[in-house]
Amino acid sequence: MIIVDGKKLAQDILNNLKPFFRKHKTTIAIISVGNNAAISSFIKQKQRAADFLTIKFIHFNFNKNISNELLKIKIKEISEKKSINGIILQLPLPKKFNIQELINIIPKEKDVDVLNEESFGSFVLGKNKILPPSVEVVEEF
Repeated sequence: MIIVDGKKLAQDILNNLKPFFRKHKTTIAIISVGNNAAISSFIKQKQRAADFLTIKFIHFNFNKNISNELLKIKIKEISEKKSINGIILQLPLPKKFNIQELINIIPKEKDVDVLNEESFGSFVLGKNKILPPSVEVVEEF
C-alpha cells in the first residue's frame, strides 16, 4: 500500500501553478449563502490558495433569507463582471434553493467547478478544456 502525503501533493500543485498565475492576472468570485462554520472553513482554504497564487479573491456572501429569484439576479450580475474570470457557487446551499438552476447561470467560461449543464456536457463529450476539480484530483493520483 502506498500512502500519499496529501498536504505535500497539494503544495506541489500550488507551486507548479504559481508561475502561470503570476503571468495571468486572475480574479475569482466565491458566492455563498448564510453562515456555516464548515463552509466558512472551505472558503478560507480557497482564500489561502488564491493568495498564494496571487489570484484576486472576492467573496460574495448573501443572507440565508435571500430568495432564489434574487440570488439568481445576483449571480447573473457577478457573472457579467468582465473583471471576474472564474466563479464558484459554494455548496451546499440551503434546501430552498434550486441549485442546478443557480449553477446554470454561471457562464461556461467562468464555471470553475464544471458543474453547469453546458460545462459538464462538454466534459462528458471530451470537449472541455478543464476537468472538474474532483476528476483532476483523481487524475493527479
